[in-house]
Amino acid sequence: MTNVTKTLCAALVCLLLAGLLPAQASKSLPYYIQWESVAGAGGYVLEVRDPAGKEAYRHEYDANAYDTQLELPAGFYEFRIITLNRFKRQENATDWIQFEVLAYTAPVFTALKPTALEAGKPVSLTLRAERLALRVKASLVSPTGKATPLTIKQTKNSTFTLKGPALEEPGDYTLVLTNPPNLTTRKEAILSVRAPAGTASTGEQPPDTPATAPPAVPASPAVPAAPTAPAAPVTPAVVSPAAPVTPAVADATGTAHGPDKPEQPADPAGSATAQKPETGASPGEPDRMDGLVRRIAVGAGAGAGLLTGDWGEIYEPPCLAGYLSVEAFFSDNRRPASGHGLDYSLGLRADFSRMVTPDSTIYVDSEAIDVSLLLFPAVTLSFPFGSFKLGVGGGINYLGIEADTPGGLDSVSTSSLDASVGAALSYEYPFTDNLACGLGGQALYVFNPEPLAKFAAYAGISVYLPFR
Repeated sequence: MTNVTKTLCAALVCLLLAGLLPAQASKSLPYYIQWESVAGAGGYVLEVRDPAGKEAYRHEYDANAYDTQLELPAGFYEFRIITLNRFKRQENATDWIQFEVLAYTAPVFTALKPTALEAGKPVSLTLRAERLALRVKASLVSPTGKATPLTIKQTKNSTFTLKGPALEEPGDYTLVLTNPPNLTTRKEAILSVRAPAGTASTGEQPPDTPATAPPAVPASPAVPAAPTAPAAPVTPAVVSPAAPVTPAVADATGTAHGPDKPEQPADPAGSATAQKPETGASPGEPDRMDGLVRRIAVGAGAGAGLLTGDWGEIYEPPCLAGYLSVEAFFSDNRRPASGHGLDYSLGLRADFSRMVTPDSTIYVDSEAIDVSLLLFPAVTLSFPFGSFKLGVGGGINYLGIEADTPGGLDSVSTSSLDASVGAALSYEYPFTDNLACGLGGQALYVFNPEPLAKFAAYAGISVYLPFR
């Protein structure tokens, strides 16, 4: 081999290595970024820089964009989102947020719950794992090798929900997680599927199988009929729901026998009717008024609300607010003549408010409707001069926003459904046993991506209805 040939071979090897090394160094998991849309925005700019401050990525997105996927070499970075106005000028920007792009490896398994399921029921599992690609695939493999694909959805950092069809084959299953193209992690016997109770494998027969059903057993011993006369037909007795039912056995002569009672001729029509006691309840039966719920209260009110934080800076205070409520009281401690009484209740409370931007705004005219539905346990302390009620509850909240630029050139409509908690304190004066008016206040916190805190004061009325 000549020196020229050796030189050319060495050069080709160097070029090949130079092409392969960068490709291996940049092999990493995609990083997904999502942001909240801003009403009236003209677009967004995403900026990414490395720890040394050098720009690694910059791209402008239109007003309808809200997410992107970055393809960067593994390592640490920072990003920020810049909001542009409709003239494509910078309006504001978020703080720099640090993140890590992970090397492209197979998924790292942590835990799976539950670890046992019953055959024939849909799969719903909670997976804890790391380094899952955006297009990761998950499946369960049965003892015989049948693979069942699962859908996978991230609920929070390193926690995912796996869902799939019912698994019919009992035994131990293997969980398979695959980052594309073929980086796979397998966890053997991580899930056990049990055969449902009452199947053939346990030796039991289904209840509706006529061939193996046992013969019917008569409710009472059969009495042979007299040779000269057939047994008279027995018609089921008609009884009042309030009276205890005593079974009766009729013999061949048509005479009814009850426990500890003398023989009496049967009714010619073949039926016996039990009379309802005059008190409305039989001895030993509890009084129906001793049930759990004693009163139902329906309430409504209106007032004003005050927002805090960024929401308070955007929308004009105070906002219009109101509520509707339905409560079930567990005792009947109405307004006492002296002393005090304590009562407990559980109710549903719907609060709503309407928020608008100030008339002086020159950028965006916006209106927001906020509606919450809360499950509200409460305790009421009653005195002769009125009652005080304290309640704390939680539920869901709907927030809808409509925004228009001046002149109607552009409009934005958005909404969200979030969790919420609230606390309320009120005073009521009872004008009658069934009607009360009062004043109250409530604090509501909504777990929106931009948290919403609202304080409201109400004047309202309550109507109490006895419950039977």
